[in-house]
Amino acid sequence: MAYKTWLFVPASERFLSSRLEGLADTLVFDLEDSIREEDKSNARERLCRALDRAPGAETYIRINAGEAGKEDLQSLKGRGFDGLLFPKTESTEQLLAASERFRDKKLIALVESPHGILNLEQIVRLPFLYGVAFGGEDYCRELGVETNELATQYARGRLVLLAHCYQKYCLDSISMEYRDTAQFLQKYKESIAMGFDSKLLIHPAQVQAVRAWKESEMKPDEMKRIVRLFEQNNSGLVNIDGHWYERPHIERLKKWIAQAEKENAGQ
Repeated sequence: MAYKTWLFVPASERFLSSRLEGLADTLVFDLEDSIREEDKSNARERLCRALDRAPGAETYIRINAGEAGKEDLQSLKGRGFDGLLFPKTESTEQLLAASERFRDKKLIALVESPHGILNLEQIVRLPFLYGVAFGGEDYCRELGVETNELATQYARGRLVLLAHCYQKYCLDSISMEYRDTAQFLQKYKESIAMGFDSKLLIHPAQVQAVRAWKESEMKPDEMKRIVRLFEQNNSGLVNIDGHWYERPHIERLKKWIAQAEKENAGQ
């Protein structure tokens, strides 16, 4: 099963000067929450220098909201990266403006507020939008509660539902656990079981936990064998190696096979 790892990397000197190769499938360089207000301008300059060095992975930039975000976009024009994350998205306005200037980039709307969830369908209907992501920490802050799964249940479910209806990539919110990788991995598996394509990560230990789990899962060749055996059988319900498979299971396996082959082709 091909679950891409998306790792936030603060645009600070400490992180940008360290080794970036192999950290994750996708590096999300952060100009927003991890950078102090007085350091925003310097962070843009540091990030542009880092992008010029070609970090050796798919690269996204989480820009700031509001006027600072406009300055971020101005500094990034003409730079080499793959996509943009737009924080605190509540409408289509900023996305529409950016789509004109960054036609060759993948755009992801980061939805982090009740208003964003309320307006989510008009956001995901944008034809140029690549994906949507959920920001649980800010969402709970706006609700006035501690971050918890009960508070985010409806918002996450609505995001998954609409993302799949409109064929958008969908990312779940960060989990703060990185020392207890078993606890983190349980939350990651729950995100996948809920229908998310992957989850935003904050620490290399989380990346390693996902990769170890991914390697322990069924391999593409084994998935192909099950699909082949099912399609060779005339029954709609087939027992293979002690497990029962119906058509929905096979279609899901085919999706995972396609994801794995797409990932391998990009390596």
